[in-house]
Amino acid sequence: MTTPAERVDRLDGPASRAEFAALAAACATRLAPVFESFARTGKGRYADWLAQLGACISSPDPARTRELQQQIKAAPEAFVDDSNRPDYYAMRVLGVLFYAVEVLKRLSRSFTRNGR
Repeated sequence: MTTPAERVDRLDGPASRAEFAALAAACATRLAPVFESFARTGKGRYADWLAQLGACISSPDPARTRELQQQIKAAPEAFVDDSNRPDYYAMRVLGVLFYAVEVLKRLSRSFTRNGR
């Protein structure tokens, strides 16, 4: 029996890689209302980050992807670890977005390495 992780490891070719990045972005998009409900400051930041992620998926750019990760890490909610605080839930959502960007970053490296 093939595990989901093994199926992901077999992804090959630009189409399947782009689909994988789009899936990760879709997961992050579904959580936007949670972030907006629990974020401390800057309403609309999550939507901006999603827009940047979409632009990175459309045309992979490792520098732009790194910059997006830095913006997410710099958010006040990024390192909240007290689950009694409401912004803890915003932090959990940021994790999904951060990993969506990480997927894209790894795919960008793969494209660069494979000359695509």
